[in-house]
Amino acid sequence: MIQWLIEPHLIDPAKVPRVALQNGVSIAGALLVTEILISEIPEERAFCLQHRSHFRPPKLFSSM
Repeated sequence: MIQWLIEPHLIDPAKVPRVALQNGVSIAGALLVTEILISEIPEERAFCLQHRSHFRPPKLFSSM
């Protein structure tokens, strides 16, 4: 199915996993250095932000 992408060298099957691994290592390294992760708010949670009475702020620091 993806043969039409490989034959004219539009994608390199060996490069795809390497780039994915590099991106994963980069994200993991940034997470270890900064000790924080920022992600998107899911749609259902974004709705709660408009109605403060239904919103409970996340626990920022966990006790060890």
